[in-house]
Amino acid sequence: MNHYKDYSVEDLVQDLRFRSWVKNPSPQEDSIWQDWIKVNPHKVEIIEEARAIVLSVHPIDSGNISGKEIQNEIEKILARINAEEEEVKERRNPKRISTSFWLKVAASISMLLITGWYAIQYSFSNESGSPNAPVASAENFMIERVNESVDTLLISLPDNSSVLLSQSSLIRYPRQFSGDSRRVFLKGTAFFEVTKDPGKPFYVDVGKIVAKVLGTSFEISTDPFDGQVRVIVKSGAVSIYSNTAQYRKDPAREPNVILTKNEQLVVKDDLNEIRHTRLDSVSVQDLKVPDTFLRFKGTPAEEVFTSLAKVYGVTINFADAKISGCSITASFTDEPFALKLDLICRSIGLSYNIANDHVTVTGNGCKD
Repeated sequence: MNHYKDYSVEDLVQDLRFRSWVKNPSPQEDSIWQDWIKVNPHKVEIIEEARAIVLSVHPIDSGNISGKEIQNEIEKILARINAEEEEVKERRNPKRISTSFWLKVAASISMLLITGWYAIQYSFSNESGSPNAPVASAENFMIERVNESVDTLLISLPDNSSVLLSQSSLIRYPRQFSGDSRRVFLKGTAFFEVTKDPGKPFYVDVGKIVAKVLGTSFEISTDPFDGQVRVIVKSGAVSIYSNTAQYRKDPAREPNVILTKNEQLVVKDDLNEIRHTRLDSVSVQDLKVPDTFLRFKGTPAEEVFTSLAKVYGVTINFADAKISGCSITASFTDEPFALKLDLICRSIGLSYNIANDHVTVTGNGCKD
């Protein structure tokens, strides 16, 4: 990693390893980069400018845009930035081009791309324009994930909450949840199973509304065309707030709506039309809300892992685990994926490792 000390923004944007880390950070690679940033805090601004470029280049349909086309767009962005820098020099203005300009250039390049306007914001309060927004650091570094596949993407958040991110959807979350709340930002559709922590509420910001939960399972979706937002609660309760200046000033105020199990909220027309309805369990399934409620009674461990992998869209490799003859009896509801997996493995003496959407299970299991 030492050679990155001399890298410019252009060098980082062109670097395959850097781009891979920004768009699809694995726990191991993320740890390496965060350690490097701690040792090189003076490079944070350059890192963020490069991230702004990379995160601005998201194919709407990866099947229609080739890697070469994406590279061409990056080169166009860099060319525009270089031209602006030259203009600044000619004016003898030493002011450094702001990171927001980098994003504006990226946003105007091509109709094939969607912008990553929020990629370099550091917290919910910073988004709200708070004068007390924290300074950039490795601890509050934001991670952005975009599901460019046709399958649902499982994301485990820092608190082990599960997110099933739908196709063409985007989520941003901090590397670590700090303070007295947990906050994420969503564009598109995602199903959440939130780790219960009454002292640290969980917020999902989708633009016009904010959903607040303590520990539950629910789906929230936004329509980029008509701006409609829909929230469906599968278990627990979700408080809904209109994301207005009043809310940002006083987030502790009473919610606009409280949803409970099998209830749906649809928000249209900039909060001018709100529909709050109750659904039966069949209707919830008809809306294709993920069914992560699992029940096993004397079920062979192989079948349990296969079921878990299918529900969450992950790969579970248990070839090195001795589980022949092991069986599971358990009932799961809105527990996040990591907790379900942990309980299953501990019940039969197994260990596991999670790396993105790949799980490796090892151990002697039921064998001595």
